Amino acid sequence: MDAEEPDAENVDTEGAAGEEVGPYEVDYAEERWLQKVLRANPRASRRSAATLLRSAREQKARGEAAEALELQVRVLDALRERFGDDDELALGVLVQVATTAFELGWWEEAFDAYRQLEESYARIHGAEDPRTLKVQVWEGLALEHLDRAGEALRILDGAVSAAREVLGGDAEELAGYLTILARAQVRAGDPSGAEASIREGLDIRSRGLGEDDPRAIASLRDLARLRFDQGDLDEATVLAQSLVVRSTEQFGPDHERTVAARELLERIGRSD
Repeated sequence: MDAEEPDAENVDTEGAAGEEVGPYEVDYAEERWLQKVLRANPRASRRSAATLLRSAREQKARGEAAEALELQVRVLDALRERFGDDDELALGVLVQVATTAFELGWWEEAFDAYRQLEESYARIHGAEDPRTLKVQVWEGLALEHLDRAGEALRILDGAVSAAREVLGGDAEELAGYLTILARAQVRAGDPSGAEASIREGLDIRSRGLGEDDPRAIASLRDLARLRFDQGDLDEATVLAQSLVVRSTEQFGPDHERTVAARELLERIGRSD
């Protein structure tokens, strides 16, 4: 029979510097305290981790994202040591680490976190599970920001192909992945591939969500811009005119998206 688990309140709360701190009011520089609480027992450690993660969210709300990321990483390390890399809570914290790093524009850290997530999800759910594929897409997006276009394109192309099979050709999530793939294709010097990806995503959204849905309008904008960049002014003009009409109806004449659509149409007209 297992020994009785101690309560969180029974964990020694004396910090490394010697001052007394409450069980959920830790000074975040107190590494020994954090490790001790998270190792104590599953019940206490998970409650403590959740409390510390709330503090990290509060730090982000105050504009202290770098400090929040540091705290998230420390909690992640402690949870992994206590429960292992594939623990559900640890993976949830890893998602937060990846998200915060991405928001900060720390692309190496974001890529590393997404890569670790992909490895864990593939072990737990399988390589072609929708959760694994979604993480692959974000991994590829981080690589794109790192100007590693070839690697990004390889990962994104594989993820999109698998998603098309797993999710079905009409899935809205697939349309979002195609948008990310198209951007990588442009940066990798494959505008024709990007055009095909955008058109497929636009078709999915127009049929599934309706032509006036904001996501369908965004895909139409992407296609108009790409055709303009490719030098097809005739089609770019038709697309931009439709973009202005739909944006005006959906967002109103003074909305920033409508203004941007009119500006695009004007730029195309000046180039004719």
